[in-house]
Amino acid sequence: MEIEKKRKEIENIIKKEGDYKEFKHMGYKCVILRHPHLKHLCGYVGVPKDHILYGVDHDDLPAEFHDVHGGLTFSGFRKEYTNDDLWYFGFDCAHAGDLVPAVFSTCNGTYRTMEYVEKECKKLAEKIAEFTKFANKVLCVLELVLKRRKV
Repeated sequence: MEIEKKRKEIENIIKKEGDYKEFKHMGYKCVILRHPHLKHLCGYVGVPKDHILYGVDHDDLPAEFHDVHGGLTFSGFRKEYTNDDLWYFGFDCAHAGDLVPAVFSTCNGTYRTMEYVEKECKKLAEKIAEFTKFANKVLCVLELVLKRRKV
């Protein structure tokens, strides 16, 4: 009976949350999508074409970028859900210890809410902003060094 009660509780939360949320943080577009079959949430942060990380594979990013729930598991376009040319970095909430609604069989695991995923998206956007600031400083220094060598 406990399992059925928990299932109903999760179903009600999902109905209230919806399947999609979009917002900006640190100037980056953040998107939260519900997986169409398994019903867990996934979070994404998009960077524009002129960004230093545009086109970079998530597996090639430094470890600090993977400090979101379950680590980064996606990089690429999300054109089926967004009408833009942003390059997205994303994570999902279907890892060990996560309650995945469509395969709900026990009360074990934690359902990761829309609010939780939003906080993780913001954390990722902040990491991207921090990295971008650092990378821009490095590029400025390199420009100065190259200019001095030409003189």
